[in-house]
Amino acid sequence: MTAIWHDTRLAPAVFAFTLIIALSHAALIGLPVFLVCLWLGIMDLESCAFLGGLIGAAPAAILTFPAQHPEFHANALLSGMPILANEMLRSAISASYVEPLAYCGLLGALAGLVFWTVLTGA
Repeated sequence: MTAIWHDTRLAPAVFAFTLIIALSHAALIGLPVFLVCLWLGIMDLESCAFLGGLIGAAPAAILTFPAQHPEFHANALLSGMPILANEMLRSAISASYVEPLAYCGLLGALAGLVFWTVLTGA
């Protein structure tokens, strides 16, 4: 995150913020999931990638859920027919909601793969 930041004066603050987010994901979500998977005996490459993706996407999904914005749920009729623009707006909102979740999920899956590599020493 710091390497791609456009203003070098803010790079230390961006690094600190990114580090806090990453550590909170690892300690508060990743460690309990790891311990449960270890206890159940399902620790393999696929589970690490899947659960890493889930851990990466779930907090972003919860924090950015469109239902938190009531202005996106307005429904109107024009001469008794629903306005098509409302459906297009809803589609655009859902696309702008899903795309960042996919990025966060892919980064989480990559982190799960890195975790598996470190764990197994491969």
